[in-house]
Amino acid sequence: MRLFFGMLLLVSGALLLVQCNPDDTFITDPDAVLEFSVDTLRFDTSFTQLGSATRTLKVFNRHSQPIRISKIMVESDDTRFRFNVDGIPGNEAEDIEIAANDSLYIFGEVTINPDEPLSISPFVINDALLFETNGNTQRVVLEAWGQNANYIPSRFNKGGLALLSCDFNELVWDDPKPYVIYGMLLIDSCTLNLPAGAEVYVHGGIARVEDDLGNLDIYNDGFIYVLPNAQLDINGTLDDPVVIQGDRLEEPFQEAE
Repeated sequence: MRLFFGMLLLVSGALLLVQCNPDDTFITDPDAVLEFSVDTLRFDTSFTQLGSATRTLKVFNRHSQPIRISKIMVESDDTRFRFNVDGIPGNEAEDIEIAANDSLYIFGEVTINPDEPLSISPFVINDALLFETNGNTQRVVLEAWGQNANYIPSRFNKGGLALLSCDFNELVWDDPKPYVIYGMLLIDSCTLNLPAGAEVYVHGGIARVEDDLGNLDIYNDGFIYVLPNAQLDINGTLDDPVVIQGDRLEEPFQEAE
């Protein structure tokens, strides 16, 4: 019995020493930020029917002390995105702890129904995951595609510049699915033919590009440039027009002047 109480005393003392270890004190410096495996969590599935996709975000604590995240939340109230932290699903989590030099996995999910109208399920669905830590807020962009469409040049070209050329021949966009310009498109040495009924949507927004010297360039994304050696041939009719417009068709954007 004495041996048992002696061992219990030693264990209690060891636990007390661990609890009093200054290295286990949560870091409170507002400059102590988190790091993320990606700055944009892309759900890069093009849905042809109702479905869900899951992606993983890794959150790093690069500091020598544990850190407490006061709140993790999806930015928008009306969102298609959900996440799971420590096995708890939802759109908000509080007081999440990451040990020193450790990391945390967050599982994000989105549900898309491409049969919904564009006013409800737009081509590009954006939101953000917010992390509040020691009084500062960090943001990871959430991005998904709400329609089955032709994304030109690809669904990964936001803020990028792409060249469309066909060696002075003709290219016809006659797919019944809409065409979405994602980024900036330069048409050169090519005649782009848009037949009656073609739908072209341009996805704009603020793009941020950093050069090799760390200089940040911020500009409005989403343009079609027809260069001097190119031609845009539009063949719509009154009954079957060609549509070229921005891709934000939700009600607030329809009311914007």
